[in-house]
Amino acid sequence: MDVDWRGSGLSGVARATVYCTTFWGLGVSKLTDEKFSAVMDSIASCSPAPGGGTAAALAGVMAASLVEMVTNLTLGRKKYAAVQDEMTALAREVRELRGALGELAAEDARAYEEVMDAYKLPKASGEEQARREVAIEKALHRAAQVPLRTAEAALAVMERAEIVAVRGNQNAATDAAVAHLLGSASVKGALMNVVVNLQTLNSRPEWAQLLSEQCANIAAREQELTRLMLIRQN
Repeated sequence: MDVDWRGSGLSGVARATVYCTTFWGLGVSKLTDEKFSAVMDSIASCSPAPGGGTAAALAGVMAASLVEMVTNLTLGRKKYAAVQDEMTALAREVRELRGALGELAAEDARAYEEVMDAYKLPKASGEEQARREVAIEKALHRAAQVPLRTAEAALAVMERAEIVAVRGNQNAATDAAVAHLLGSASVKGALMNVVVNLQTLNSRPEWAQLLSEQCANIAAREQELTRLMLIRQN
């Protein structure tokens, strides 16, 4: 959905109000089905979601798309006959990852809404406060799990970007490198969102410690893949 304010006759304040309302009503479940300009406008709007978590997942979508492009530029080339089966499998895998990251882009925005809803719960009595705290922790748990899944999927894209950079069509080596960089941004942005949600907790439940350890492992592997890419570029 594209929105064009030219000739609308709306004042600046009115335009801003309709802008936020319109893009909040886009329906985050269909983010990747929207035109590119509409998705970017929805992120740029005054609505807090979709935001950084969604953008991180979309960076992963672009990374996966580039990896798939390199596999397609390798398939059917006699020079790369030895890796045809491998590239076919990689193309299928990154296509699935692209779809998963697109879903996570929408899911991240929904998770944010759930956190906000939990914070809006009444807290006049002790019973209401206790119910509200449980709801907040549950919502934060989900809000941390979604970007963790984004980071895992983006890391998987980076792993495949490394493979196509080495074994795929060398005329597309730069495309593989850009896929790596976008995947790295996706991983780092997603992990940052996990950490922020964990820091918001009033207590430190067991699941939070587990997620922290998973984040550390993903970050370590991302750094190793980046090191390999930099060595290859130099």
